[in-house]
Amino acid sequence: MLRKKKERVIIILFCFILVVVYALVSQISFRKKSKKEFQQFTQANIEGKLSYISYSNGIVYIKIEGDKIKYSLIPVQLDDGKYFSYFARVGDRIVKKSQSDTLMLFKDQIAYKYAIQKEK
Repeated sequence: MLRKKKERVIIILFCFILVVVYALVSQISFRKKSKKEFQQFTQANIEGKLSYISYSNGIVYIKIEGDKIKYSLIPVQLDDGKYFSYFARVGDRIVKKSQSDTLMLFKDQIAYKYAIQKEK
């Protein structure tokens, strides 16, 4: 009876360790991918209309008309507090110069400024 309890504890402990290792590996992989995507976005010179926008867990994913690249970014509102992920729509125009951490969103002839948060 005692032996079965020990085996059960060992199995549970092993499963727990596997879950922790998987979570750590996933987190490391996510951070590497995020850093690469942030560098790609920072280096890009972007000007055009949004053809795609989605967001998840604070990260916004966008595509520009005529561009195959899907950029990921974390925009921080600088103007009147309009969250990019809720405010920007397909068809809105954006401008971001290469090596700049500022993105301009043009909506109905009005420019909104966003800083791009560096991913950790």
